[in-house]
Amino acid sequence: MHDLRCRIFSAPLRGRKDRDLHSVYALWTDVWSRTLAEIDPNTILVSDKFSSQDEVVSLFIGDDPVAAGTLKVLDLKHDIDRRDSFFEPLPQDFSDRLLRSHARIMVGGYLTIASSARGFQSGLPTTEVLVGLMVRRFQESGADVLVATMRSDIPAYATAVQLGARIAATTEMHNVPVVVITAMKSAINSNPNALVDQLIDELWENRNGPSVSRKLERQGIADAG
Repeated sequence: MHDLRCRIFSAPLRGRKDRDLHSVYALWTDVWSRTLAEIDPNTILVSDKFSSQDEVVSLFIGDDPVAAGTLKVLDLKHDIDRRDSFFEPLPQDFSDRLLRSHARIMVGGYLTIASSARGFQSGLPTTEVLVGLMVRRFQESGADVLVATMRSDIPAYATAVQLGARIAATTEMHNVPVVVITAMKSAINSNPNALVDQLIDELWENRNGPSVSRKLERQGIADAG
């Protein structure tokens, strides 16, 4: 039996005395410091890449954070948002192309999975659940489209495509080729695994509230209650 929790931390993220938030930040720092050290050792991870976000979607098993992802909304009608650092490595006209059909975008980023929860080590399809929760947040937002950059050889990309994301551009970040994906609300699909989709729904309905108790098995996710 595992107690699973979804917490959504909203800005401002600085100066808060919230143990869960600080434990998520510690996980984010550990994972992304190691990642950058491997692929781009000349880049130093700075805390405002985390604290400047609008929201952080996080997943806990008990008191321990096992996954997190950041979200921020940009209104492309305003020059200050079109010049956001998110667009810096992207094709020069990418924000203009988005603006032609989408004014408000939600940027997903910094997908963070604890090493103990990758694959199926924890008994939970952690990446699928995290991406599903971030998509749920997008669906309830006022944004027109969800945008993210990621490598195409990681589980998160396969999950995003399953849920309806499409490649909109390609570029390079931190010396690694990445794809830019977009997802429209009208194109969002449910997770093909009904048990995983049910768990995502229940976690989302109970976000920032009581935990959801589940027995986690490699064959699937079964309700133990």
